[in-house]
Amino acid sequence: NQRSGPSHARLVARHHHTPQGLDVVMNRAEFLRDAQVQRYLLGNTMIQEAQLKRILQPKRLMEIYKVTISREIPDRNRQKSRLVLRSKWSATDADERAALIFATEGRCLNQLTGLPFDSKTVSLLCSKSYTSTLLIQNLARFGATPPPVLAHLLRQNLVRRQQMLKTVILQHPNCPSDAKRRM
Repeated sequence: NQRSGPSHARLVARHHHTPQGLDVVMNRAEFLRDAQVQRYLLGNTMIQEAQLKRILQPKRLMEIYKVTISREIPDRNRQKSRLVLRSKWSATDADERAALIFATEGRCLNQLTGLPFDSKTVSLLCSKSYTSTLLIQNLARFGATPPPVLAHLLRQNLVRRQQMLKTVILQHPNCPSDAKRRM
């Protein structure tokens, strides 16, 4: 119906029981731009993976991460959102990746297991000073943390003062051997 408005689209997005009905809503750009319609679509258990990607692909990493941890969204859709986050991780620029790590204090790393950091992300992580114990712990526990980042963490004042943080970093398999000898 061409006369249907945003309130109709919100109702369909929230309660429709087939992916085809959700597709009809998503085909109208003004409905898909509506934040409430997007939220209801993400909360609908009938949304398909392609439809979910269509909603999440234009978003920034931080917004996708928020979807993956939202309790308002069904588990099935959160799982699919994690796949979108992982695929988008390699396609975004290093600034956005580093910003996600810092903004979430490394909590996002649990969902990125097995994905590497590029050299630009490593240089951005090494250019900052760290004041968050949680961020340092999450980076030290992430299996793909590169050696330069671990060496940089060992030079932080917070790590020097707390033996527990130093121990966690030194136990990391990627920890540089010269850093282990110095400690």
